[in-house]
Amino acid sequence: MKAIAPCLIAAFSLASAAVALAQDRQAKPIEKAEKLAPANAFQGRIERLDVDGRRITLSDVTMLGGKQQDKVGGSMSFAIAEHARIWLDGREAQLRDLHEGFAVRVETRLGNAPTGRAKASTGHEPEPAGLRVVDLIDARSR
Repeated sequence: MKAIAPCLIAAFSLASAAVALAQDRQAKPIEKAEKLAPANAFQGRIERLDVDGRRITLSDVTMLGGKQQDKVGGSMSFAIAEHARIWLDGREAQLRDLHEGFAVRVETRLGNAPTGRAKASTGHEPEPAGLRVVDLIDARSR
């Protein structure tokens, strides 16, 4: 009986520490999710791509949002963030791998809509005048 008591105390201590750690880990992602704004998504075809200037222009643009899709039409230009994730045909790629004519879907964060002046937002570069900053590019070459 005396040998079991220390084992039970140790097991209880470990279990309570694990529960406290799990509660801390659950709380942090929720706080982080509240800080990040949901994304705006647009799809179209690459009309122009400036790799050095990190700019992309899409033609026949459609704004994606939940269950609805709004045809913007015409062209839309975007700045590409330094930290942007770029995918080509389901594989991670570099900006230089993209070419004009590829079908793409780009995601921007809400709150970085064109304002006509540069502004800084948490975790993102200052926004070039009048351009949305892209955080994700998903391209298809076919």
